Amino acid sequence: MAITTTADSATISTTPYYLGADSTSKSLQTIARRVGVTIDWTNVAEGDRFVAKLVRVINGNERTKIIGYAQGPSVPPLDFCFDGISDGWDVTVTSEGTGTATERSIAWAFTYEAVDLAALFTTALTESYATDGAAPTAAQALFAIQQWQQERVVSGTTLTVKKLDGSTTAMTFTLNDSSAPTSITRSG
Repeated sequence: MAITTTADSATISTTPYYLGADSTSKSLQTIARRVGVTIDWTNVAEGDRFVAKLVRVINGNERTKIIGYAQGPSVPPLDFCFDGISDGWDVTVTSEGTGTATERSIAWAFTYEAVDLAALFTTALTESYATDGAAPTAAQALFAIQQWQQERVVSGTTLTVKKLDGSTTAMTFTLNDSSAPTSITRSG
């Protein structure tokens, strides 16, 4: 999973500032992946009050959610994550016009976790099987299930699951009875 980070800062006033657009003009973002935002409130002073909001458009309807406040001083950074899958999104920060100054320099960073869902369903997996007693990866578990359903041979009390090539052994199991088995255990 690739992770990309962008960072910036700006002077925030009583006009909403769109962090993703890096502007006071609304221009909603369309990056459709998991998004993390960190807002550094270091410059917020005694009596200042700033509000951060998540703005999202879902099915054509704009929704706004307050994700944090900063009332100085010594406010810890705001860390917030959300799913960027929507018609558009951004995070706004606005001064509520109180305190010693109505404008402060605020820094922020966006972290984008790139998950390519199309590739997840269209890229071939590398054939692999977990060893007996080991926890499998997701790909190993899928191959074990698929091959159990498609390529298995029983000989006496041994059940053998074959790899994709149909001849190489992927896993072996021992049955408790060759004619009417009631239990099975992995043996290799």
